[in-house]
Amino acid sequence: MKILIIDDEKSIRDSYRMILEYEGYEIDEAASGVRALKKIKTGLYKIILLDLMLPDIGGIEIMERIKKEGLDVNIIVITGHGNVKDAVAAIKLGAFNFLEKPIEKNKLILILRNLVDIIELRVENKNLKSTLYDDIQIIGESSKIIEILEVIKKIAPSDSSIFIQGANGTGKDLIARSIHFNSKRNNKPFVEVNCAAIPDELIESELFGYEQGAFTNALARKKGKIELANGGTLFLDEIGDMSLLTQAKVLRVLQFGEFERVGGVEKIRVDIRIVAATNKDIRKAIKNKKFREDLYFRLNVIPIFVPTLKERKTDIPILVEHFSEGFFKKNAIKKKRFSKEVIEKMLTYSWPGNIRELRNIVERLIIMSDSKLISMNDFKKYSMLYDSENSEIIDKDLTLKEYSLLCEKQFILQKLEEANWNISRASKLLGVQRPNLYKKLEQLDIRIKK
Repeated sequence: MKILIIDDEKSIRDSYRMILEYEGYEIDEAASGVRALKKIKTGLYKIILLDLMLPDIGGIEIMERIKKEGLDVNIIVITGHGNVKDAVAAIKLGAFNFLEKPIEKNKLILILRNLVDIIELRVENKNLKSTLYDDIQIIGESSKIIEILEVIKKIAPSDSSIFIQGANGTGKDLIARSIHFNSKRNNKPFVEVNCAAIPDELIESELFGYEQGAFTNALARKKGKIELANGGTLFLDEIGDMSLLTQAKVLRVLQFGEFERVGGVEKIRVDIRIVAATNKDIRKAIKNKKFREDLYFRLNVIPIFVPTLKERKTDIPILVEHFSEGFFKKNAIKKKRFSKEVIEKMLTYSWPGNIRELRNIVERLIIMSDSKLISMNDFKKYSMLYDSENSEIIDKDLTLKEYSLLCEKQFILQKLEEANWNISRASKLLGVQRPNLYKKLEQLDIRIKK
């Protein structure tokens, strides 16, 4: 830790330096307030020993300027006898502690050690949060993404319901998490429910929980997702697939902030923020009596429309770099880079699987390529991208059978992505029985994601 000693008396500065350098700290000095402020603005110092009585600018004024400019420093105030009032004022301005002259050596060392421990803990927590937030960053510089980021910035601090609409793989869940982690509820639970992945007969007990004996195998009381989200955010993903009966009960939670567990009579009150998302045309669903209009209006306080990757192709190079760096970091492997030709080829593809498909392709090419530079040869060999817009296969030297299998594999992969790799849902989307789908996955060498 580099420490800046601010005191107009050289003998005192020398005394502090001798004590602290012996303890292993790196020391710098300033004999005046003006000189001190110049040094502080360099950002080189984590800790400052600040004498309140300086000949030009007082210590309190220095602290006020530090606070106003948002400088990241930790201050230990040094004060003379009878000047405790100023020391208390300094503590209110954010000083870590204060010492009275003459300073006791052991007391100074102890306070510094405690402060260093706190600073290191802050850094550790910041790094931990950085790792966590890597997974919720919304990456991109296109106008539509900038617009979404601005909306999130405005709406996150409120408790208003959010309705996110967009195709599969566009990052609706990412937006929901970003809203939560930028809200005042970010220290409370973020609970996600994929309404499409839960059978209709189980969705009610999953959301509301149940009492012991409510149905066969209900051997003990279980809290539902709504109760678990109390104080935080409930994310109802693919809400367009929720049954009308369950929709009515969710509407009641929104209206009255209460519900009953399945098989129970007790009213349970909750304070939750609901963020909902769907890939369906919700207006069409309302018209066809498959989605409640009153629930839609309750949820749709703030609508967010997420663009497809095709609508934000300028973000592809940035996303490729982001996914690559994240993969290198998590898997501790040597870095590789994508050739200019590969990036240009990616820009011409329609990306029906959106962001999710791009991420998968990036990881696949990094894993499969033997070179530090991922070339067009690697891309043709491992990407298996089929552009339906211009009916062009990346590798043109294919037999009819290979062509058919490649298209079939790409189509199945796309449906698996849409189903979030839920085999039951994917089989419905593909119109095949589950056993037949398993056989096809084996035949095409497609491994199921866990």
